[in-house]
Amino acid sequence: MSDRPLTGPWPPKPAGDDPFGDFERDQLMVFVPAIMSVGLIFSITTLVRDALLRRGARTRARRVTVETTLTLNDLLGNETAADPSHGVLHRRAYASMAVVLMFGSAALLAVAGFSYGQQGGPVEAQGWVLAAAVVASGLAAMVGVAAAAIWRRWPSMPGWTVPLARFVPLVSEPHRAGRGPSWRLSVSVATAMFATALLTALVHGATALTAKLDEPLHDWITSVDLIERIDTLDLYGSTVISIGFFALIGLSGFRCRVMALTFPAAFVVSWVATFILREIVARPRPPGFGDLASYPSGHMVQAVLIAGLLPTAVAVLLRSSRWFIWSLRFVLGVFVVWTAAVRTFDENHWPLDTAGGALIGITVVLAGQWVLEHRGWHQHCNGCPWSEHPDVAPWSRGVFDLTPGEARLLRWAGPASAIAAAGALMVGAFVIGLPRAPAGEGLQRIYAAPIEVGLAVMMAVAGIIAFRFKAVGAFLMAMAATGIGLLASVQYTPPATVALAATLLIPAVLTWLAWQPHETIGSISALALITVTSLTSIGFASREVHGHFFGPTHPGSVAAELESEADWLWLGGVTTDAATVVAGGFDDGETVELRYWREEPGRNARIVRAEADRYGIARVELTDLDPGGTYAYAVDDDEPDATFRTFAEGPQDVAIVVGSCARTRSNAAVFDRMVEQDADLFIELGDLFYGDLESRDPADHLNLYGLTLGQPAQSALFRSTPTAYVWDDHDFGPNDADRSSPSRLAVSEAYRRGVPHYGVDPDVEAPIAQAFTIGRVRVVMTDSRSQRTAETMLGADQIDWLLDELVASAESHAVVIWANPVPWISDATPGADDWSGYPEERRRIADAIAAAGIDNLVMVSGDAHMAALDDGTNSDYSTDGGAGFPVLQAAPLDRPSSIKGGPYSHGVFAESGQFGMIRIADDGGASVTVTLSAHNWRNEELVRHDVVVDVPATAG
Repeated sequence: MSDRPLTGPWPPKPAGDDPFGDFERDQLMVFVPAIMSVGLIFSITTLVRDALLRRGARTRARRVTVETTLTLNDLLGNETAADPSHGVLHRRAYASMAVVLMFGSAALLAVAGFSYGQQGGPVEAQGWVLAAAVVASGLAAMVGVAAAAIWRRWPSMPGWTVPLARFVPLVSEPHRAGRGPSWRLSVSVATAMFATALLTALVHGATALTAKLDEPLHDWITSVDLIERIDTLDLYGSTVISIGFFALIGLSGFRCRVMALTFPAAFVVSWVATFILREIVARPRPPGFGDLASYPSGHMVQAVLIAGLLPTAVAVLLRSSRWFIWSLRFVLGVFVVWTAAVRTFDENHWPLDTAGGALIGITVVLAGQWVLEHRGWHQHCNGCPWSEHPDVAPWSRGVFDLTPGEARLLRWAGPASAIAAAGALMVGAFVIGLPRAPAGEGLQRIYAAPIEVGLAVMMAVAGIIAFRFKAVGAFLMAMAATGIGLLASVQYTPPATVALAATLLIPAVLTWLAWQPHETIGSISALALITVTSLTSIGFASREVHGHFFGPTHPGSVAAELESEADWLWLGGVTTDAATVVAGGFDDGETVELRYWREEPGRNARIVRAEADRYGIARVELTDLDPGGTYAYAVDDDEPDATFRTFAEGPQDVAIVVGSCARTRSNAAVFDRMVEQDADLFIELGDLFYGDLESRDPADHLNLYGLTLGQPAQSALFRSTPTAYVWDDHDFGPNDADRSSPSRLAVSEAYRRGVPHYGVDPDVEAPIAQAFTIGRVRVVMTDSRSQRTAETMLGADQIDWLLDELVASAESHAVVIWANPVPWISDATPGADDWSGYPEERRRIADAIAAAGIDNLVMVSGDAHMAALDDGTNSDYSTDGGAGFPVLQAAPLDRPSSIKGGPYSHGVFAESGQFGMIRIADDGGASVTVTLSAHNWRNEELVRHDVVVDVPATAG
């Protein structure tokens, strides 16, 4: 496979193609067309009702057709001519059906059987997949054999095929001759369905075979530089263009009622099919993406749907002929092929993934065309190409007629329900405290509540306006409801968001119903177009806001999920002879048994038991370990959950990975790169997640620890690499939190229960400052939040401890690393959230460093979403000079980038997915080499600086 990194811009096109695949963008694809207007929704409802009422008649008509054909054969004593008016299809139709159904069923059964019998294959443990394939193949084969028998005896029907023909379309209804889809179209739909099923079964089950097909083609396409140079020809890569296509397709629903149903149904069906197949197949994307959402390509489904439905929509609007539809489809199809090439070139998908997406799109388009070809369903259309009365326009005014009583009721119901909804939103904002995001995620309360109040006022004003101007009122109600949906989408799951928005749209629907009876279709269409444009704009804003707070900033991880009796594991407090493992996910009081053993022959496992606290967390201390030993451990099991190394004694080379700032529930590839460093230690400098919790309940904070450590990528890092962690604002409390944060004591208790650390003071009022030794390196960590006030960042006690620790450590160790969560280098700025807001305290520390002559100090910092490196040129804030030291900024792990502070001698690097490295080469001599570097998620080194430090004579 190609090791070539992604060459396209990040995020790769389309912008919604995140580690979960095209999920977010696909939601937008479904949302926009589905809500084209309230009037369209009612039209769709009417058409569905009519179709359901006629279902029984269609079944009876098919049965009568079969019986009539047989009776004619018997009475006339000869074979009835094969004429559609007699119900028998053309002979070629039966031949085509027989070939497609029999071959497709055999191929599907063969692939499913091969996949099931493949040892270790994905289908081996899923017997239901084979069973479903057997049932589907059997039914298809039965219909195929019947079609073959009719073809052989044509135009007569063998007697045994008659019962089957009553339920499946082996005959046509004579009175509908020429008014339904052609047999060619029906066969095409069946062929596309079988091709999709066959390819899906192949990709899911025969992974080795698909790899042999995919990898050579993938490598060839990614080597064609021409694709990169003219990738702007990807017509479907632009969200703006796609939305324009959707709006144009949706407008055709005003002329063709069947199109009004077919269009949103096509998008919903394709999206559901894509979502289900991704869950079943769970195929990894090409290297660099790492999530299990590669097959099928949702972007290709979208492209094919546009290419197939747009020409039909244009033909409906312009009353064009069939040749125009197929000509435009051919042109748009060329761009579909180009989109497939670009998607493969940018390594978003494997070639078979794009083929699978295209097949799903083709199947849905052909099925939609099959629906449109039923002329009898177009009797209420406004002059579409399939209408039998193309010049009749029965929708001259209104969509639904209302009785006087209904009109009076609706005239009051819409505005009154809008005002009631506004009141409910006000209660939610001020009394209940909504919106309150699960586990503390989402917009901060300081922003969310005013936004909700503003939208509630907008809804109330819309209700008042609707008493006089119904169209304006309905429009404003829809905007307010959509705005609430936008706010909710930042915090809540899609089902909850959809349910809330749909509920709040009820006043707009009632108002629209009261307005539409006396309005022309032109007025109704204009309101629908304005509404769609506004909703589309809000949809874009929703996507951007959600992406800013929670969206992936780079590709996802390839790490496997933790398979353990524990929900999450956290390793820390590692020394030469001890370690701490914290495990979560147990019942209160449950006994947790942890086995650990050294990975060498003849060493038996030792067992330590601990009782889970009331939060379901067990804290296990491992003792009597060997220095420099590699150990494995497991919770309530013999299979290891992870392995780790203890620190060796004396001088040694040390590798430390450093990072901060990751979005909540991040499962990003940057953590994979950090694991690959095989570091002795991970220094986590805060903003472990963006909870912004103000909760006074430790359980809420521990829950966020669990959500973070439960992600496969972070789990692999935190359970195997010894961690030293100190918080910053977003994992301590709200943004820019200090000692006044309401969550202070709760998060302090949660830290002491859930975090493995190096001897933090057990008093929840105390800071979480700590220091420890690895080889001849001393790590000193400060708490910049829990003691902070307007006058001091560290508090009197902590700053005294820090100065004593720095002076003593500099004399007794070769290197001192100060893990300081917030930026150090910046011009004095009153009220700033970093050290520039505390210039006097910063100067006091710098003067102490200069007075002690400390020249073996290195600082690592986080918080600012950037990587930066200074060699000491800009870090000296002492009164008389002499206190400069190297500074490495290491962030963001998985957040949008930003720049603050500086200057930095070696520059600033602002992108997502960054981490820092400290490598210390110590052979026990009179000097050591400290290498500071920053890296990105592609494992590229961004900047590097080597420092040679003279070891103090008093050092151990």
